Amino acid sequence: MSRNILIIWLIFLSSAAFTQTYEGQVIHSETKRGVPFANIRYNNNQGVISDIDGFYSFNAEDVDSITVSYVGFETVTVATEREQQIELTPKTIDLQEVVIGPGPNPALRIVRKVIENRDRNNPESIDSYTMKAYDKLVFTIHEDSLAKQRDQLESDTSLRELVKFFDKQHLFLVENLTETKYEYPRKRQEKVLATRTSGFQSPIFTFLLSQLQSNSFYKKQIRIAGKTYINPFLKGSMPKYWFRMEDTIVHQAGDTGFIVSYRPRKGVNFEGLKGVVTVNNKGWAFENITAEPAEADEAGINIKIEQNYQEIQNNRWFPSQQNTMIFLGTVQANGIPLIGRGKRYIFDVRVNSKDVGNFNPAIALDYAKGAVDNAGEVLTNFRRVPFTEKDLETYRVIDSLGKAENLSGRIESARALINGELKLGVVSLPLNTLLNKNRYEGWRAGLGLKTNRGLSDYFGLSAYGAYGFKDKGLKYGAGGSIYFDRYRRHSLGYQYKNDLVEAGEFTHRKNLSITDPRTYRNFGVKAFSESVSQQVTFETRIRSVLKLSATLQTEELSPVFNYSFGAHGQSGAFRFLEAGLKIRYAPGERVARQPKREVILASKLPVLRLNYQRGIKGSEGEFDYHRVFFRVIDEMDINLVGTTSWQLEGGYVDDDVPVMKMFHGKGSDGTFLFSPGSFNTMAFGEFYHHQFLSLYLSHNFHQLLWKGSWLSPDISLHHHMIFGKASRKELHSGLEINDTRKGYFESGINLGNILKLG
Repeated sequence: MSRNILIIWLIFLSSAAFTQTYEGQVIHSETKRGVPFANIRYNNNQGVISDIDGFYSFNAEDVDSITVSYVGFETVTVATEREQQIELTPKTIDLQEVVIGPGPNPALRIVRKVIENRDRNNPESIDSYTMKAYDKLVFTIHEDSLAKQRDQLESDTSLRELVKFFDKQHLFLVENLTETKYEYPRKRQEKVLATRTSGFQSPIFTFLLSQLQSNSFYKKQIRIAGKTYINPFLKGSMPKYWFRMEDTIVHQAGDTGFIVSYRPRKGVNFEGLKGVVTVNNKGWAFENITAEPAEADEAGINIKIEQNYQEIQNNRWFPSQQNTMIFLGTVQANGIPLIGRGKRYIFDVRVNSKDVGNFNPAIALDYAKGAVDNAGEVLTNFRRVPFTEKDLETYRVIDSLGKAENLSGRIESARALINGELKLGVVSLPLNTLLNKNRYEGWRAGLGLKTNRGLSDYFGLSAYGAYGFKDKGLKYGAGGSIYFDRYRRHSLGYQYKNDLVEAGEFTHRKNLSITDPRTYRNFGVKAFSESVSQQVTFETRIRSVLKLSATLQTEELSPVFNYSFGAHGQSGAFRFLEAGLKIRYAPGERVARQPKREVILASKLPVLRLNYQRGIKGSEGEFDYHRVFFRVIDEMDINLVGTTSWQLEGGYVDDDVPVMKMFHGKGSDGTFLFSPGSFNTMAFGEFYHHQFLSLYLSHNFHQLLWKGSWLSPDISLHHHMIFGKASRKELHSGLEINDTRKGYFESGINLGNILKLG
């Protein structure tokens, strides 16, 4: 027995003596940065692929030379060393469509295998998992553009100062450590364990990097910087993309990696990607992939993403590294564009683990206690790349600059401006109160003020005034709210208004906004009532997707048009006392819970709204009624076809109410701009209903039908219909009451985003 053990030990020692570890890094010959996913071959086509930073490692016996190649670079063969750095020189990449000879395109077989196994390999098909990720994003000067101007350094003082600055530090640096929990289907929450941003005390840019690209390349649509692209590896996408087999490599374990390039075919109009992918025949899963928009962005912002995957179980692969490169062509320093480089390293992946626990998936992004204050200490223990002197200097200089220039305050002001408010210290000016227009008031000028979080997180005050130049009338209002938590999820508010409301109004009419085409309908509204109202509202959010509002309101409505109601011809002012309940349910909506506020990441559809009002007859109210309104909005993206959207609305009110509490037909005829969610051929006030049901259907082809250098309109088709009924028309005098019990239909075509201005 001891003899056998000795023989085995001697065999192991002799094998180990001949097996060596070879490791190194493949770098770009000009930028000196790592080349991800380069192919390193040795001993008759055996090989490995470099990681996302260009590093590689393999064990082999007696390797004299290795051959390194990658699409877009010159292939090199070098003598082996135990540790070495290998430079690849870029060449003009040729991905032009070629005529393939007899026989099938070998790349298509690989692509079909990927598509067949796509659902199985998708990380979101796993029952549950947890993972941690370290993110690092820097913005600096574009080295390639700088290299072209190096000969001007001696004569250009400003250029020398610029180079000196960027040799010492970056322009911007953000680091994050996050933990992600996932449960099937699509229940996901990311928690920030530590975050630090140069120049900013608040975590404003925490999730900038993670929002720049999709978490994996198995989704039907790939997101890059907020824009969606058609995934090449779908059955319906294959005829639109062109694939070419570039190379193959045999790994040490015996499995094979197939390198395939892809890009949209010529003459097709859709948002496509181009890049290179390595597919492993063990599960036909992605080993790595690069992708960038097939067409450059007109605004000069171009992004390239790189993703690396690792096998975590038998034939199951999971994302391990992600790179994001952001080229800012129009954002320049001394004529040299800036570039952002983001890296994400995924580790501690646990599949089907009991560590997932209970979590609220509606809170997509959350912060751990001390994620900001203790960031430096936590990040030191989890950084996946070396923390350099350049990084340290960036924090030192930019943090000092941030305090001196109050960068956090400026960003808060920018945030308010994006939300339609001009921040003026502890108060803000709502921009939508400044100007409005309709047929009754003409142009309406106004001014509003409201307190912001700079004064308090737990209460707010607001007031506004407006003047109509045509009706020469003054309108005004004021109110306040008490918030019971710092996220403002639960509140109690009061509001007084002396203003105008549209007859038959059933949704809150927003002030005119250039960015919201639904408000373009305002231009033609003319049937108003003068409204004096007081309202108390209690509002609460449940699990972030359900919002409830309970209201109690007194209102006095005086029509500005000739109108009387009832058997005795009541006219003048009509008094109402209403108790109400409003429900908003958005199951797909996700929020980011920052230290002091919750931010809605995206109002994902569908969204359901339900409003119920109970008219109470008594000393404050003259009418007893029930009034219900609902709205459902949803849309569906269809690859290579476009987006289909629909909006269903309906309402009911008892028939013994004046026209102010009925439902108008939502016509917008007379406006010169298309107003979605309304009937563009229907006149204002043409129809009023006690019960109605309407449907707005649209399909947007985007730029699939026509795409030119100057004209690339979004072409959409629309069909709208409504059925409604008005009862006891004889009770209404001075105003003709018509309904749509036979139906009202309109169809049309709309051209949007007509001019490409960059």
